[in-house]
Amino acid sequence: MKQIFLILSIFVALRLSAQEPVVTWDGLKKQKEKSDEQIKDPEKAAKSATWAKRGKLYYDIAVFNYIPDGYKGMAATGGLQNVELYIGVPDKKEAKSDGIEAWIYPQKTLYMKDGKLDSWEYTDFIDKDAILKSAEAYIKAVETDEKGKFKSKQTTIAEVAAVRNNTYNDAITKYSAKDYKGALELMAKCAKLSEFPRSDEDSLFAVGTPHYAAGIIAREMKDYDTARKYFKASEELKYQTDLAYHQYADTYLAQGDSATYIAKVKEGFDKYTDSEQLVIDMINFYMDKKQPDMVVKYIDIALEKNPENASYYSAKGTIYDTQNDDFFKKYKEAMEEANEHKKAAFRDRFEVAKKAESEKKQAESLAKAADIKSKKVESMANAEKFYKQAIQTDKEFFNAIYNLGRLYYQAFDSEMYDSDYEFRVNKNSAEADKYSEKGTAWLKKSAETYEMAHKLKPKDRNTIEMLRSIYYKLKDYDKAKIYKEKLNDLPAESEPGIK
Repeated sequence: MKQIFLILSIFVALRLSAQEPVVTWDGLKKQKEKSDEQIKDPEKAAKSATWAKRGKLYYDIAVFNYIPDGYKGMAATGGLQNVELYIGVPDKKEAKSDGIEAWIYPQKTLYMKDGKLDSWEYTDFIDKDAILKSAEAYIKAVETDEKGKFKSKQTTIAEVAAVRNNTYNDAITKYSAKDYKGALELMAKCAKLSEFPRSDEDSLFAVGTPHYAAGIIAREMKDYDTARKYFKASEELKYQTDLAYHQYADTYLAQGDSATYIAKVKEGFDKYTDSEQLVIDMINFYMDKKQPDMVVKYIDIALEKNPENASYYSAKGTIYDTQNDDFFKKYKEAMEEANEHKKAAFRDRFEVAKKAESEKKQAESLAKAADIKSKKVESMANAEKFYKQAIQTDKEFFNAIYNLGRLYYQAFDSEMYDSDYEFRVNKNSAEADKYSEKGTAWLKKSAETYEMAHKLKPKDRNTIEMLRSIYYKLKDYDKAKIYKEKLNDLPAESEPGIK
């Protein structure tokens, strides 16, 4: 989902080096059985010390067999650092396929490749949920602490930091394995531990980090109420403030509640006016709602914040480009409407009143068409202007170049429509030729622009198809043939173009 990279980016950094076990496997199992019985006793379960001791015990269980990620690539034997020195001699070794050798220990198996530690797996557990139970125990120790001093003890601070970090890592591991329920359960406990007092040196990650991560996981589960709770907490804890607000609002959109979504985005934007992400949310929302004036408004705000972002100029160009298409459609409708009135005037040429009425309507339609064409010219000029600005900002911005080529092709269509109209309706071949010449000029400009797009993406099917069609219309059959052959040479799964 969105922003999950923010979680994964600190995954490796959070792993703590495992402590050397101070007790045996069997000893830990016995202590576990004792602790499990103690918390069933109401008197002992009411004591903070019972839970504190349990938290430390279950942490020791969780890390008893732990192998740090940094051990990967360590030499099996020899040198100052090797697997035999740090982990011990295995009970036995077994040759596997592909040159892999398995080193088998109690509760775990290590795999060596080319004399180095390649991977490992755990084969036995005292309790697979040990780190979760450790976190739960420390939280319970605070809840049952009548004097309220346990939370701030230096030993507690150090122990909770270790449990918190390992809880976070295990949550990410479960998330990566798509065990979202397990991941959320762990991350929720991590969020609580994150709010405990810290030492000055404990700056590995911000207080709100697991809250944001829990929101991401809950959203993946479509548990939007829970996701909102954690995104809101992240924002209140000053972690990923505007992004947390973005995610918070987006949960409403995921539920189809666009009214609340835009209200929350606006609320967030009012609070975080420098947030580029929330501006983008506003742009995307109004684009979906087909409200171009509002889109332009927020694109301008985005450009103020980041004038070097070519996408904003291109998006603004697209708004005017779309208007240009719409005006062309309405222009043709008005012109054809005028033609119908002209036909009616001819049919009623012997009835003065009817003829006059039809000629009046024809004149009104032509005036309407002229007004629309004026707006079309303006919208095309704006589209061209912003596409060019996008290309100036990023000379390899394929989308803007492709769309500019399409804009010029539409100008060709427009001129050819006028040429046809003059010849078909007004029987004016000289005027028709003028429009045709203008159309040819636009078509050549379109070809030049599409050639630029083709250089950037030589296998884009849509671009090649456009170039083949354009050169055929220009009667440059040699070039049309070249692009037809390029089209035929494309593989079946060629890169799709822009439509």
